[in-house]
This record gives sequence, C-alpha cells and structure tokens, in this order.
Amino acid sequence: MTATRVQSDGNEPIGKGQSNPYSENGVASCVGVMIDPDIDDTTEYLTRTLVGYSEVDLSQATGKIILRNGNRATGRLSGNYQVEVAAGAKVWLKDAVIGPENDPNNSHIWPGIKCLGDATIVLEGANSVMGFDFISGIYVKKGYTLTIQGEGSLSVGGALRSAAIGGCSSRAGVDNEDSCGNIVIEGGVINATKTQWFGEYAAAIGSSTCTSGSGYNADYPGQGCGDITIRGGTITAYGANESAAIGAGCGTSCGNIMIEPGVEKLVVQWDHLKVANPIGKGGDVSGHPSSCGTVTLNGIEDYEDEVLNNVSNGLLSNKMTRRTYYQDWDGDLSTLTRDITVRHDLVIFGSSTAEYDITIADGVTVTLDEASITKEKKAGLTCNGDVTVVLAGENAIAVTKNGTDSSDPTMPAIRVPYGSSVTIDGDGSLVAQNTYRSLAAAIGENRYATAGGGSISIVGGTVTAYGGSGSSAIGSSDYSDANAYTRVAIGPDVVKVVAAAPTGPFWNGSTYVEYTYADLIGPESGCRPVSQGGGFSIDSSLLVTDTEAELPYYDTTTTYLVRTLAHDVNASASAAIQAWAAASGASLSGAWDATDANGVPNVLRYAFDKADDDSFAGAVIIGFETDGEGAVAIQTLPVVNGKDVFTFTIVASDNVDGTGNVAEYPLAVDDPDGITIIAEEYNPNRFFRVRIDVKQ
Repeated sequence: MTATRVQSDGNEPIGKGQSNPYSENGVASCVGVMIDPDIDDTTEYLTRTLVGYSEVDLSQATGKIILRNGNRATGRLSGNYQVEVAAGAKVWLKDAVIGPENDPNNSHIWPGIKCLGDATIVLEGANSVMGFDFISGIYVKKGYTLTIQGEGSLSVGGALRSAAIGGCSSRAGVDNEDSCGNIVIEGGVINATKTQWFGEYAAAIGSSTCTSGSGYNADYPGQGCGDITIRGGTITAYGANESAAIGAGCGTSCGNIMIEPGVEKLVVQWDHLKVANPIGKGGDVSGHPSSCGTVTLNGIEDYEDEVLNNVSNGLLSNKMTRRTYYQDWDGDLSTLTRDITVRHDLVIFGSSTAEYDITIADGVTVTLDEASITKEKKAGLTCNGDVTVVLAGENAIAVTKNGTDSSDPTMPAIRVPYGSSVTIDGDGSLVAQNTYRSLAAAIGENRYATAGGGSISIVGGTVTAYGGSGSSAIGSSDYSDANAYTRVAIGPDVVKVVAAAPTGPFWNGSTYVEYTYADLIGPESGCRPVSQGGGFSIDSSLLVTDTEAELPYYDTTTTYLVRTLAHDVNASASAAIQAWAAASGASLSGAWDATDANGVPNVLRYAFDKADDDSFAGAVIIGFETDGEGAVAIQTLPVVNGKDVFTFTIVASDNVDGTGNVAEYPLAVDDPDGITIIAEEYNPNRFFRVRIDVKQ
C-alpha cells in the first residue's frame, strides 16, 4: 500500500489531516495509527509506503515462482522450477533453499534467482541459492541493479563457468544479453563460494567466462558484469582458476568496483599464478582479454594473505591465495584488536599492551605521536621493507619478557629484519627498550636471526635505546651472523642518541667475552667488536661520550654501559659564526671564542669601522648611530637575527677591560631590519663589544 498526502502543513499520509484555521472546531486529530512491526514501513517526503509480507512456501511450488513486492520466500524448493523477482520488487529470503537438487542430468538452464529488473533481496536466517546448468546463482538483467540487504546469511554458487552472483556462461535463459546488471551488497553474511558442476574460470561475484577449458567458445560467449558496490556485511568470495574473486572472469569484462568502509570483513580467494589481483581483472584467453573498470578500496586497505597449494577448485587443482581484508585502522593503539599491517602513511597514537603484531609495509611512513607500546615478547613495530618512523612528542616502546628458543624468540622494540631498513626522523623522542634478559637489540634484530639484520638510520629526534644482555642496543644480537651484520648510521641532525646495554661477560656461543663500549651501537653482536663488520657510521660532528650507570634490569638493577651521541654545540656554533662572518665580510680575531689582551671576549673586534666624527660608518655587520634623542641605535644585518645556535649581545662599559658601569643589550631578533635601541646617552668614551652566546 502507498499513501500520498497533499503538500501542506500539519497532515500525514496516514492518520491526522490538516487543521482548518477558519473553523472553531477545525482541529484535526487521529486516535493513532498502528502498523504491525513485520510491515516494511518507509516514508519519503509526501509518500509513505507499507509493504506487508506475503509468505511463499517454496516447498509447495508446482511451477515457476515469481516473487513480487513484499513476498517472503521460505523453505526448500520442491523441484527444478524457476524463481524470479518481479521488476522493482523488494523481497525477503528467510531460510530459503533454491537449487537444482533434483536435476541429475543437468537439463535445466536458468539461474537460481533471476531478477527481471531493479530488485532488492533482504536476507533473514540462513539461505542457499544455486544456479542451474551454465547459469549463475543470482542474476539481474543488464541495465538494472540488484541490491542485497539484511542481517541473515546467503550461501550462493554458480553452475558451469558462471558466477555465483552475476554473469552466466550460457546466455540461454537470461535474454541473450552480453552482460548482467549492477550488483550492490549492503549487508548480510555472503558466502559466494559454492559451485555446481565446477564453476571454473568465473568470478564469484561479477562476470562469467567465455572459455571452454582450452580457449574461446563461441557457443558459450559468457557475460560481463556491470558495476559492483559492496558497502556492508561480511563477504567471502572464492573465484575459480584464471578469474578474479570479485570482478571479471577469464576473457570477460566488469564495470567499476567500489569496496566501501562499512564492510566488516572481506575474504577473497584467487589463482595467484594466473591472475594478478583478487579484485578486478581476470585472465585473458584466445584473443579475448579480460577487462575491468576502476577498482576502489575505500577504508579497508589492510589485509593478510595465505598461500594455499594444490587446493581443489571444482575439478581442478591450482595454487590459490586467500586474502582477508579488514577495515582500515585509524592508528589509535587503544582500539587495536588484531594483527595489523600498515600499508599507507599513518599517525600512530595512544597506548597498547596487547600482543598484536604491528607491521609497517614497504615504502610507508608512520608518525609516532605520544605513542606507548608495551609487548611481552613480540616486537613493538616490525619493518617489512624500507620504512620511515617520524617522532612527534614523547614515545615509548618496550619488550618486557624473554623468549625461550628460536621458535619463541624475544623481539626488539623496533625489529628491522635482514633486507629491510628503518629511517628514524622528526623532532620528538623515543625510548626503545628490552626490560628483561632478552638477548635482543632494542632497535635491530633478535638473537636467532642468523642472517643478521637490516639497515638502521637515525637522522633526527632524540632516541634512547636499552638493549638486552649480549646485544647491541642499536643493531644485532649475540647470535647474528658475522657476515650478515646490521648496518647502523647516525646522522648529523639528530638531537641526541643514547644507547645502553648491561655489562658482561656474556657467552658468545663458545666462550665468555667482555662487553666493550664499541658494541653498544654496532652492526653486529654486543659480544663482537665492531671492527669485525662494516656498515657502521657516526657523523663526525657528533660528540661520543661513554659512561656507566646503574639502571633497572630484569628484577634488579645492573651496570649499563651508556654511549651518548650528541651535537658538539660549540663546534656547531663555531662553524655557523665563521660562515656568517665570511658571508658578511667581517674580519674575526682568530678563534671564535678568543679574548683580547684584557681577557675580554671580543670576537668581532674588527667588525666596526669608527669614523673621525665618533660615528660608525661603513659597518659591514653592526653599525652604531644616535637616534636623535641621545640614545644609541644599533643596526645589524637581518642574517644576524634568530640564529639557531648562537645569539648576539652588545656589552657596554666605561673601561676597555669591560669594567665600570657595565650594561648588556641583546640584539633584536624580531625586527626584520635588525634595529636595537640602547637606552643610554651617547658617550664617545663608552666602549661597546659583541658577546656571542652559544645556545645549549
């Protein structure tokens, strides 16, 4: 039933009408409208549509069944009868079973369900739909759209070389169209995996095939498929050999494919030896290439693969890959509920103590922003390829327990396996540590990685690493192969790197050896000297300081050897000042921190050009002049202002040795013209010098 009201204020399609403002008793009212909860009730603008269920018991069928708007099909189909959905109808399947169970000679050619136009199928309970000979399980005519909704389940399969949902191998019984229509899945648990008489070469959801085993078959040219949109539900789709799981079969076509974020889980299986992707284009055959429109995976980019060897696929056995897609992770550690592979640039934040693997894929940059990861034995982060980790804020990654053997090793806080690399950058900090007798590096590899580790490059931020016993803090562990060492590089722009490991002696596999400072950061084991391997570099501008400290270790405290790499602030300042003076044409007095004969720092003693009239003219870097009101104005080149490693202060005094009525005037850093006003009267006997302060 459809009810439409006249456009006006105050009335409804069913129930209360509009009040009459010109009548004393013209107030409209309605006691109430009772709609049975089993009625499908929708209102769109001025129209309210009520669709009541009309039960169709498939077990009582005696011929073709046409499901019309509001029908709910239940039971098991009693014979080999056609089931069709009328054009524009919305129907329900509740525990329905449709298929050619009584057709041993494979003599009937029609789909399990044929949609004659736009159709919506709502799933309730557990349902099964199978196609008949050469025909798909569910088919919709070209130019129309099938929409599947609901919270029930559907197990669906196509017959010979036909899709479970989509195109048919034979066009007989489906209007001889070259393509089926569009497919939209919005909900339900869909298992498009079952096949009747082996559905070889066809997609599970999408198009059929044009092959007959060895090549193109003109008698069975197959059907393509329109657009496929999956925006909800849990979907399992197993494609046959030489086809995609979702999309195009062998030698046929498919429209655009959109997988949207509402999908809870998507499992696909395909012949990885013959087809590149599980979603999209299938294989080519005898001059008939497969094709597919644009494939968009929106919000479910994370996946994991399982390679299946010699898996039976109908009458054939092939090497298949089963891929499970998940909803994309937003980087919040507190919401992590499974192992994850990060396949796109991502900010990781929050806190987690759960034992889930976090793997960073090749080419991906992750930003740690106030992230805290604590694991018992698994790696905090694992690099799978070339990975960049950017530090923002304060971050911590810790491994707290020790593994038992090679099958259960303790992993580093950041694991960098052989063949992978990590570049650590940013302005934040990271504390990476093993807090047990872990026999693993904090950043690098574990003791059982006999191939050694990958490459570690620290180019920014503040990094503190606490290694396990017998291991480098940054690098490899005690059993790493001497010929396949970890490569470590510390760049000039890091703020600070601190590497610490407990003292020895430690067993190296054949004898006890003493731990040495050189092993704290290195390409090999903490029990081997760095000189045994190469690939270890620290930028020459960094100062290396070695100390010892009592730090927590396991269930007690122990002595750690601590190596600190940091900027030589004075050397950095010296280089910056020398470059500045050279660019400005200033003449320095020698060393940047030299003093004059009176012991007063005067590093720019030749920077001023005092004229006979007691004014400073032609100053290259710093000029003095009065402001017209008795005060002194100091002008500097803008290059002076805002330097990162040093600041300038003008020191005024009555005596050449810097004593007597001393005043200090820091140079302006905000004025683009470099103007600083000294609030004192001009005095030709006043001495002005420049002091340079190095920022720590």
